Amino acid sequence: NTELEFRETDELVYATVNVNIRSSYTTTKNNVVSILDKGKSVKRIGIQSEWSKVLYQDKVFYIKSDYLTLQKPVVKEVVTKAPETFKEGATATLSSDEDFVAKLNIASQINQLICVIGNGGSNCTVSFHTKDNEGKWKQQFTIAGDNGSNGISYSKREGDKKTPAGLYSLTIAFGLKADPGAILPYRKITKYDYWVDDINSIYYNTWVNSQETPGEYVSEHLIDHNPSYNYALNINYNSACTPGEGSAMFLHGYNGTGQTTGCIAISEDCMKVLIRTVNS
Repeated sequence: NTELEFRETDELVYATVNVNIRSSYTTTKNNVVSILDKGKSVKRIGIQSEWSKVLYQDKVFYIKSDYLTLQKPVVKEVVTKAPETFKEGATATLSSDEDFVAKLNIASQINQLICVIGNGGSNCTVSFHTKDNEGKWKQQFTIAGDNGSNGISYSKREGDKKTPAGLYSLTIAFGLKADPGAILPYRKITKYDYWVDDINSIYYNTWVNSQETPGEYVSEHLIDHNPSYNYALNINYNSACTPGEGSAMFLHGYNGTGQTTGCIAISEDCMKVLIRTVNS
C-alpha cells in the first residue's frame, strides 16, 4: 500500500454517522477495531484528503474524513419514561381494570407482554401481563429490574452498554439450571457454549458450541455467568445479525451489580415464572 502523508492537526472532531474505526487506512472488513457512534468525539491528530488519523484509547487509528466534523451534531436520544404509577414513592401495583397494556396498539395482536420501563440510569420496572380468553388483560407481576449501565436507547451499538428500546419477541429459553418446564425450546448451558459478539465473525450474534463450531472469535462464555444465567430468555434483537448493531440481548437473573451491559435483569423467581409461561 502507498504510504499517505497526513497534515498534522490537534482538534476534537465528531462522528456524523456511526462510523468504523480502523487499524489502517483501507476499507477492509478485517481492520475494523471499533465503531464511533454518531455524535461521539475523538481527537484528530492528522488529516489528508480521504482519511483522518485519530487517537482512540491512546492508540493511533484511522477514520474516513467524510464522516467527521468539527461541529458537534445534534443526536436525539430517545429513552423510555416511567408512568406515574411506577415512579419512586408510588405504588407499582395495578388492578386488572387499570392494566395499561390494554390501551396499547399491539394489545389486540398478542396475548402476553413483558413490559420494561426505564426509570433513568440502569434502573427499570419490569412487568408481565397476560390476556385471558375474554380478551381482558391482567398484570401477573411487577418488579424492579436492571438495564444497561448507559440506559435505554433506540440507537443500540455493540459494546455501548445500552439496552435496545423497541418491541421484540423471545426465541428460546436457556440456563445453567435444568429446564423448569419451559414452553419455548429450552437449552441447558454447557462449558462449550458461547454467544458470539465479534463483529467480524460470520457467527455474530449467534449461539455456537465450540465442539461443533471450532475456531477463534470474540465471544461471551455463557457458563461463566452464574447466577445471572441460571434462567434466561433470548430477546429477538438484531435477528438479521447485522455487525455492530448489538448482540446477546437477554432477559436474565440479577447479577448483583445493579446494572447490565445491555440485557434486562430481574429476580430468579420471576425468571422461572416467565420461562414456564411465555410462548414468544
